[in-house]
Amino acid sequence: MAEENPPRSAEPETSPATFGGLVLSLALSALEMLNRPDKPGDKPRDHRQAKPMIDSLEVLKEKTRGNLSAEEASLLDAVLCDLRLRYLKADSDPAGGAAAPTSQSGPDRPGQ
Repeated sequence: MAEENPPRSAEPETSPATFGGLVLSLALSALEMLNRPDKPGDKPRDHRQAKPMIDSLEVLKEKTRGNLSAEEASLLDAVLCDLRLRYLKADSDPAGGAAAPTSQSGPDRPGQ
């Protein structure tokens, strides 16, 4: 008898949900609000839309304290630190953090 292959699902296989995946998903959503360039016809960028995602990550950190692996805790700490710094920078920039990086001059970097 010939072996029959089971029918394949039309949906692609996905990886199981992980804590790291959840953290990165929330972080990417926040980064999109913090770094999204304004395009013609788009609503103006409002970095304050990132705050709920950052707050959610902070709640997640508090509620999971003592229950994370060292790798998970490190990922969450690093993501939160980066997002907080980016948020503060965008909050202190009158243009909402939308300014392009400027060339830095100095002994190691001559101006162009």
